[in-house]
Amino acid sequence: MSITPNELSPKSWAARLGALKSRQVPDTDPRVIECRAALAHYRAHDALGADVVAALSDVSKEELMRVLRGDTEVTA
Repeated sequence: MSITPNELSPKSWAARLGALKSRQVPDTDPRVIECRAALAHYRAHDALGADVVAALSDVSKEELMRVLRGDTEVTA
């Protein structure tokens, strides 16, 4: 990423992605990838609020970190 997700709001990232897609920029373009990654960052941040993180055991936190690093597959 050329900028970090927190440098723009989720609305700004969504607007940037919308502008790119309205100009038919392909999904493989680095700018589109950057927008999607930033929006995923905000979705994960919202899903993992402080109360959720506080409720996780140390083992659960380590397992979550393995998933985030891509060391472990996500299973249903």
